[in-house]
Amino acid sequence: MTDRLPPHAIDAERGVLGCMMLDPMRCIPDFLRRVIPGPGAFYDIRHQVIGSTLVTMYDNGLTVDLITVQQRLRDEGQIAAIGGLPYLIEITESVPSAANLPHYVGQVLEKLKLRKLLDACSSITTELWTRTDEIDAFVDQAEAKVHSVRDTTTGRNDMFGGRELANLAIEQLEDAREGLSGLPSGWDDLDRHLQGFRGGELIIVGARPSTGKTAWLMNVARFLAFERQIAVGIFTLENSPKSVATRIICADARLNARRVAEWSQSDWDDANESTARMATAPIFLDGASGLNIRDIRAGVRRMVREQGIKAVFIDYLQLVAGIGKKSSDNRQSEVSEVSRGLKALAKEINIPVIVASQLNRESDKNSGLRPKLSDLRESGSIEQDADVVLMLYRPTTDATVLEDEDIKGTCRVKMLLAKQRDGISGIDINLAFNKFHQRMDLWPKVDQQDKPVPQPALPYPDAV
Repeated sequence: MTDRLPPHAIDAERGVLGCMMLDPMRCIPDFLRRVIPGPGAFYDIRHQVIGSTLVTMYDNGLTVDLITVQQRLRDEGQIAAIGGLPYLIEITESVPSAANLPHYVGQVLEKLKLRKLLDACSSITTELWTRTDEIDAFVDQAEAKVHSVRDTTTGRNDMFGGRELANLAIEQLEDAREGLSGLPSGWDDLDRHLQGFRGGELIIVGARPSTGKTAWLMNVARFLAFERQIAVGIFTLENSPKSVATRIICADARLNARRVAEWSQSDWDDANESTARMATAPIFLDGASGLNIRDIRAGVRRMVREQGIKAVFIDYLQLVAGIGKKSSDNRQSEVSEVSRGLKALAKEINIPVIVASQLNRESDKNSGLRPKLSDLRESGSIEQDADVVLMLYRPTTDATVLEDEDIKGTCRVKMLLAKQRDGISGIDINLAFNKFHQRMDLWPKVDQQDKPVPQPALPYPDAV
């Protein structure tokens, strides 16, 4: 086995280099965009040298053709090592058209991934014989190594030069010009301020119990999966899968799950229609309880790999256990470990990680007033790690109003944009939370004459 050469595709490597020499202004940047390691992706040392020379000349604004490349290699004392001018001519003549670059790159990347996978497996096997700590930690690290094979070839890179940074900035600005630079929430008022939920972001949604944080999470997940057919993953540590599924269906159909016996035939028709929508929606749920941050990471990676999810929802942060030795001794340290782990996960998989979080009891003393970042329960590093913090609260202390809203089932909830790393904060958005339906919509707006402005999809006539 050790006598076998690692996987490689020499002809495809020559094809890539030939395309880069035939049409350098188009093919060299295209190659660098498709292949994270650049010339390091080539197996043949000669091709690594030629590829590095082409990229360096392109970066320096020099003319790239057969004559200039061979002269550059000669000046650097590398011309003989790569086979001289005849080999450069052979590479150029081996390519019928520079338009074939994607095909050649695909073959090169396929072999590169196999070599990276062999290296990862070899490393894992070596560590197996010397590992002394708990097996779960080792399995988590081994999985991360295998998962990183894709990231180190065609995925993300930890190092970005000026060219890559400029391309990333232009990409985000162009997305924003077209509408949103991230995933929509379903509420235009929020999307206008956030520009959507973006990949790599940790979004925290804080609230006291029974204020609607779970309903808020499920509303966004339902909107993405049902209305936009965007794959989402849900980790619910507080409620059973049956409960979550029922909530989502009843929210979609605007039905009261507590009064099923009173449903009319029309209500059942609506429920069946929503059930059919769920059956075809790309929504995936992990209903295990007692999960730790390692379990969450492994589960999310699996959903990304197998289901292609574009966002993940976790309900809720304080129920996720830590794994460090210090975690069991200090609750705040444990929550901080979980918070850091979720932020690292968001960056690793490059999708938004949206997490519900409890507010501490001190926030009850300021009932009706805006909550603060410090009100996040065991806040520790949560407010530091989060890219966006949203807080739900009921904006009144009037007991009569609160009781009346509870009886009617629809209450006014404000969503405070308490933190936004890349934008303004301190913005309040008015929502209508129907507790019977476990559904949130925008609170009806009024014009300058205090007349209600028609709001699409607001189902609560008693909320005006």
